[in-house]
Amino acid sequence: MTHNPEHVKQLEDIASAKGQTRPLTFGVPHVFKALQLLQQDRFVSRNSFCGALHLGEGAVKTMIRRLKAHGLADSIRSGTHLTPDGTVLARSLAAVISCEVPVKSAILGDLHGHAVLVRGGASLVRTGIEQRDFAIMYGASVVLTLVFCNGNFSFPGEQTGALELHAGLHHALGSLGPQEGDVVIIASGPDPFAAELAAKNSALRTLA
Repeated sequence: MTHNPEHVKQLEDIASAKGQTRPLTFGVPHVFKALQLLQQDRFVSRNSFCGALHLGEGAVKTMIRRLKAHGLADSIRSGTHLTPDGTVLARSLAAVISCEVPVKSAILGDLHGHAVLVRGGASLVRTGIEQRDFAIMYGASVVLTLVFCNGNFSFPGEQTGALELHAGLHHALGSLGPQEGDVVIIASGPDPFAAELAAKNSALRTLA
């Protein structure tokens, strides 16, 4: 599956604080999740955005305004909806970041985990250190980057299976439908939303 770094650049532009008098309280993974919500539901209200993105009304208004300025969304009385360009962007990103699932494992301890599959992302990963750093930006402490190769998950650069001692992860990761050359990033967080944001940010920055 091919990816286009410009797609992530569009999210970065929307989340950029350039020209703002105050720092923004949302980032690239928030914008991506907003697109996912808009793709899932035809219309999304501001209250729904606030709840799903854990943002205040002011931040949501700013995000919607920026989505509109980039031609990706519009609003009517029923709520905000994707434009044709927004639909293309959302579908393109969904084709690469195709599946996500919350995970629990002893390797994460008491933390919540969230796994994101990056379709065909093996060529974009070197050691996994970059993916860890991208997730840490959103508070993750435990981060696993796994490559699906020869029917097994392995750490980048290794040939042997990485999850032999963590069988509890197999079922959750198998539900992602991994294919040869895919990458799965698992990020931890004190709550499910924090883990989700960290994993999304790592996946998106991997594509940038």
